[in-house]
Amino acid sequence: MTATLVLEDSNPYDDQAVAVHIDDERAGYLSRANARAYRADLAAAGTPDLTVRCNARIVGGFETRDGGRAHFGLK
Repeated sequence: MTATLVLEDSNPYDDQAVAVHIDDERAGYLSRANARAYRADLAAAGTPDLTVRCNARIVGGFETRDGGRAHFGLK
């Protein structure tokens, strides 16, 4: 599937946040360290406000040995 990386400058918890959207829905966020590195790479390329699309895969969600459910994640 395709994910879109969206800069969230107005995020109340982290003004450097980068959200990951799938099908126009927020599915999660890059880690703080990855968000900052991503923003630095965009700035170094001269495109600090660029919206990027990339391939993504949903992982997890399987049943655990004790009958619980593992969390979903994105790669």
